[in-house]
Amino acid sequence: MPLCSAWLYEAYTKGEDPAVLSRCLERIIEEKAEAAEDMKRILEEEKERFRAVREAFGIGDIDFRRAYIRAYADAPPFEVEYPAGLDVLEVAERLLPLCNEATGLPFILDLIDHDIGVEEGLMRAYIEEVHARVLDKTLRHKELKSMFNPLNPEKDV
Repeated sequence: MPLCSAWLYEAYTKGEDPAVLSRCLERIIEEKAEAAEDMKRILEEEKERFRAVREAFGIGDIDFRRAYIRAYADAPPFEVEYPAGLDVLEVAERLLPLCNEATGLPFILDLIDHDIGVEEGLMRAYIEEVHARVLDKTLRHKELKSMFNPLNPEKDV
């Protein structure tokens, strides 16, 4: 990505909510859906589920878009979510003066990122546990997935 550019999800998602598409992809893989009708059914079910959740929590029809923005040529891009009516390149131009040149992140995200860390000893113990479990067994995908869930239960592996 060139300097001060954006990669738009909507260019690839055809206007569908990336969260809905992500859940659809997960279900297509789980259900081994191959027929176009099955994939379309899954998409409609997930769209309805997301609509029902929004309705249950009183969330209106706020239309957000997601994009990656690269503030500096040598820094990785960061993800932003913005209202659909805005031009993402205008968002990028407004964020540029607020970014840390060393990390490429807006300063507020950079501060939060800096404050969130993992002790080296904890990380080493985690890696050793992962290695021990992998070397201990030869596993199929579902067994491997279920084995790592207790290590980080809030993440869907």
